[in-house]
Amino acid sequence: MSPCHLHLHLVTQNTMGIDTPKRRVAAASSQHQQQLRQRQRQEELARQLLPAESTPSVVVHNLQSDMPSLLRRMMLTTLVLAVVAALSLAFALGVRSAASPSPTNASVKHSEAFAQLVPATKTAVAQVTGSLATTNHDHTTNTAAVGPRVQVLAKFPHDSEAFTQGLLVARYGDRKVFVESTGLFGKSTLRQVAIETGEVLARYELPAELFGEGVTLTTSGELVMLTWKSRRGFVLRAEQAAATGASSFRLEREFAFETSTGEGWGIDTDGSGHLVVSDGSASLAFWDPVSMQEVRRVDVTYKGQPVSYLNELEVANGFVYANIWYQRAIVKIDMATGAVVAVFDCAALADAATTGEDPGAVLNGIAYDGDEDAFYVTGKLWNAVYKVRLVE
Repeated sequence: MSPCHLHLHLVTQNTMGIDTPKRRVAAASSQHQQQLRQRQRQEELARQLLPAESTPSVVVHNLQSDMPSLLRRMMLTTLVLAVVAALSLAFALGVRSAASPSPTNASVKHSEAFAQLVPATKTAVAQVTGSLATTNHDHTTNTAAVGPRVQVLAKFPHDSEAFTQGLLVARYGDRKVFVESTGLFGKSTLRQVAIETGEVLARYELPAELFGEGVTLTTSGELVMLTWKSRRGFVLRAEQAAATGASSFRLEREFAFETSTGEGWGIDTDGSGHLVVSDGSASLAFWDPVSMQEVRRVDVTYKGQPVSYLNELEVANGFVYANIWYQRAIVKIDMATGAVVAVFDCAALADAATTGEDPGAVLNGIAYDGDEDAFYVTGKLWNAVYKVRLVE
């Protein structure tokens, strides 16, 4: 037993001893004297256990008179410790939960692929990003710059909670808008968005068990949207109410699809009547738009090496422009050969549109506006969309 514990034990015994003679003031003098001598002996023993500057008699008296307050403080201390312990346990469980892969965690879109990302990109993707060292990325109109570069024309707001999977420019009536698809389980949507303000004009929510992926607009005006692992696709059509002008989406049908990985990632029309689809591999598949069956496939390479994790796609002027998952560059692909013919560094855009705190906030979203010969570029959880020109 420590000196502090012994002192408290002695003081408590002493308090109990004093209470009896106080209630018996009229008792015999000899009994009273005996109690006083007992108190003196206990105080003397307590004096030896206290610091020299303490006064035992005062300490004993204060403990005796403040015993209810002391008990309350002890009970309060016990309660506080219990609450702290509970909060610590909750915090520990929360950290563990946050650290575990979750389908609703925006930081990890494809958990299986994420684990393989680093070793896989030591081939062509490493060469692609390595080539950026010679890329002159500037935000000016300096046409004398050598090599592919990104020329920023304008910046518009973007929903920083949108996990962007696909982006395109569409015209409905006299209005030009974005059509954007977003992902995450329980949060996947198809949206019609005002280009200059970022206002969501229409929204279609996918079932909670589905993870939305890329979207494209066909020549017939249908919107074809993929999902990640469910092998389910959706065909929708945008509508506008005649009376109010309000926009909405109407689901026309669903379809099943197969890819080399069993996953759907990016999709666009190839300009010749087919759909071009990415599935996270190093190849692009071309589908018949009616049967949704593959009719041909091309392997994508850079300097002879396969380029994996092809993601969002945009076809413009006979080429496929693609994001590479977790890379801050856009690659330009020859659709006939699959060869990467140009690489555009978008690192500065990513730095400006994100805080850098969420690794899931990656470059993903390319839309081409043929009227202005300009691209719109954004990313998952980005706060901005950039109107750019990709200059070679």
